[in-house]
Amino acid sequence: MGSLLGESDIGDGAANQIHDVFAKLPDASGYTCLIGFTGILLLTILDQAGKRWGKKNKIVWFLSITRAFITLLIYTGVGYAVNKNRDSDDYLFAVVQVKSNGQEPPRVPSSDLIAKVASRSIAVFIGAAVEHTAIARAFGVKNDYVPDQSQELCYFGVANFFNSFFHAMGVGGAMSRTAHGPESERNWSVVAEKRIARLRKRANVYDIGSLPPIGLVILDFGKVNHIDTTAVSHLGNLFNEIRKYGGKGVEIRFVNASDYVRQRFERAGWSIVDADTSVDDEESVTRVYRSVLHAVAAPRTRLHSGHDSEDVEKLEKMGTNNEAIATHEEKV
Repeated sequence: MGSLLGESDIGDGAANQIHDVFAKLPDASGYTCLIGFTGILLLTILDQAGKRWGKKNKIVWFLSITRAFITLLIYTGVGYAVNKNRDSDDYLFAVVQVKSNGQEPPRVPSSDLIAKVASRSIAVFIGAAVEHTAIARAFGVKNDYVPDQSQELCYFGVANFFNSFFHAMGVGGAMSRTAHGPESERNWSVVAEKRIARLRKRANVYDIGSLPPIGLVILDFGKVNHIDTTAVSHLGNLFNEIRKYGGKGVEIRFVNASDYVRQRFERAGWSIVDADTSVDDEESVTRVYRSVLHAVAAPRTRLHSGHDSEDVEKLEKMGTNNEAIATHEEKV
């Protein structure tokens, strides 16, 4: 806050800073306040513009994700332009001055340092590795691909190994606010496809058309008295994978879900309705039945919801392909 007001004698801690800021307002530098707060305003405008128009306009999107660089470039140029002919103690507004002596040459860390941090670094490494792989998984779910965990950990280790020779800060995956992954583009990771192909080859399955279709998935929540956000998220990912395999005609049905469990799903954005509820869009809802018997015997609702012929054919084959379903086993 001191740099925004052009004051250097600002204490540490939120309480001290709030007190010092208001106490020194009469002595604040007007030009410094103007530069500081207009910089914040520019960052906010670019951020909001990206959220509103970034998906429709590539220029706005680019300006939004590079807003920090743009702001730094603009105000560095302004600072140089107005202060280049002034002495350092007579600048028009406060300027941040950073001393730099260049990049230090790489060298092996001292053995004393390694001995001190070796045991303490284990917990840090585990935490950073878990966070790194979790974020990779989150981006994979968002952009519809499966990350290669071995590759992620290999990068994580190699990057930090070389960082240590330059006394650099340890790095790991982070959920950047400016991260962007266009859903329309094909991602580079093909780990899932390779794994499925390997499993099918092991099971001697070479004709994809011979695989048994999936038309109905029933989950009995009769013994479930609590479900957390992680479980709801994993179920959502599971259902997405099932629909990739079985098509849009796959129907998910819940059984004996309590009001509390239903509420947890609804808070996560699920549309949960009773079995006899009439809705316009069957694909957007998940129905809850009283028993497994009712869930199995109830007529299929999505057969009449405009699915393509390929999905309907898969569902119709379920009644005549029981032998194939009983004999085929694919561990995916």
